[in-house]
Amino acid sequence: MPFCLGCVALFFPRLVCLAIYFWSDWFEAAVDSSLVLLAGFVFLPLTLLVYSWIVHANGTVEGLYFVPLVLAVLADLGLIGSNARRKSD
Repeated sequence: MPFCLGCVALFFPRLVCLAIYFWSDWFEAAVDSSLVLLAGFVFLPLTLLVYSWIVHANGTVEGLYFVPLVLAVLADLGLIGSNARRKSD
């Protein structure tokens, strides 16, 4: 089940964020403020999910856990994905 949720999160991160918010307490340990949670949901939803996963898996962002966080930020900002396809046309 977590694998399926992860695959859905790549295409619909806001939907997965809402599901996790309403049906678990996963974000409470990772994010201290409701304002940060809301900003993450609106502007960087995939980064919010990856950051929460890192906090649950490791406790802090260090070492190789920094790589998926950077990739999530780049994907949220559009530097990876649709913008790259548009430039090649």
